Amino acid sequence: MRLPDCLEALVSGNAIKRIYNKPAEELDGEWSEVIYNLGQGLRNIATIMAPDIIVFGGGISFGAGEPFIRKIEEEMKKQLTL
Repeated sequence: MRLPDCLEALVSGNAIKRIYNKPAEELDGEWSEVIYNLGQGLRNIATIMAPDIIVFGGGISFGAGEPFIRKIEEEMKKQLTL
């Protein structure tokens, strides 16, 4: 199976449902993989575009809240130092 070519195909609500065969609100241990993928994607964006701010939207970011966002930020920063 060919892997998706874009970040949205790995971390959006629809992608999570497709990949894990359940809605995002039912994920347990799989969040670590989603956070890793999103951290890598944000690392790429930060490296290429050097934005002053990155804004999240959509159901996943609102549903998971601040702890989820902090974990993504930590992963992105870890990826930036590799």
